[in-house]
Amino acid sequence: MINELKRFENYMFLLVITIANFWFWQIFSNNFILGVILLLIEAELFILITKKNLKKVYTIALSVSVLILVALSAFLLREKFDYNLLTISPTELSILNERHDSLVKRFGGIFPNKYVHYYKLQEYSLAMGKYLQNVFYSLDPNLYFFRSHPREKVGIDEYEKYSPFVLPLFVIGVLFLTIHYRKYIFLIIYFVPAILLTGFIDPGYKLGPLLMFPFMNIILYLGLVASIPKIKLLLKI
Repeated sequence: MINELKRFENYMFLLVITIANFWFWQIFSNNFILGVILLLIEAELFILITKKNLKKVYTIALSVSVLILVALSAFLLREKFDYNLLTISPTELSILNERHDSLVKRFGGIFPNKYVHYYKLQEYSLAMGKYLQNVFYSLDPNLYFFRSHPREKVGIDEYEKYSPFVLPLFVIGVLFLTIHYRKYIFLIIYFVPAILLTGFIDPGYKLGPLLMFPFMNIILYLGLVASIPKIKLLLKI
């Protein structure tokens, strides 16, 4: 009975964290189907990190999570792909040419191979730079907890996705995941492809880095669960 009450309590904690934020309502008000898909991914992740010694449940949950992630990623890449990754402005091209010429002059004696001199990887390096910028942009906590982003971009209406008051829970959740990473390996397995795929999504997308929504909610949940015993101890409950 006690275990059932504790399990119900955990479900309620996750539910409150999931719906008591601005991001949840923004997603559902704009695209209800996307919201449902993200909730399914979150539920699958929650099952994977809470159910123990249930190989069949693990297999089903992991398979469903992968399928849903693939389908959602395909949709986002088709609808909101960042085509800026594939374009070079005249200004960017001029800067890259100057940089390349400068490097050739400096290291031309060390690398006399003309193929190295003239085979310019500038287009690829620029695309990679923009991609990494998108990735790090999506990793920045400011994007999730504060309305005004330090790298505020023209034409992008950013909004705080979570209240700044839950930022401590996020920090605690990240630390908790780092310490107990083996126990929550499925969450890390989801995070890696999710953030890599997010790098291809237009950072100006109104709904933000959607693939991070389930991960952020689980992290906040872990932060809350890890904090409650400490709070009770401080309050001597």
